[in-house]
Amino acid sequence: MRQGGAWHDLHGADLNEAVRRLSGTEITAKDFRTWHATVLAAVALAVGTKEARAVREVSHLGNTPAVCRAS
Repeated sequence: MRQGGAWHDLHGADLNEAVRRLSGTEITAKDFRTWHATVLAAVALAVGTKEARAVREVSHLGNTPAVCRAS
């Protein structure tokens, strides 16, 4: 992240603090990732994609298909 003309590391805790401060709620970046995965799965299933393929499509967000299926 560039701040004051210099680059600084951006850590997950920094991002989560900003999300909480800006939203005024107790959410984190992980909540957005989970929401995104839920939307992807719902859309895939709504258009008639078979469950196994929908799980594979959602798993590209960083989880294995088994974790996605369990969720």
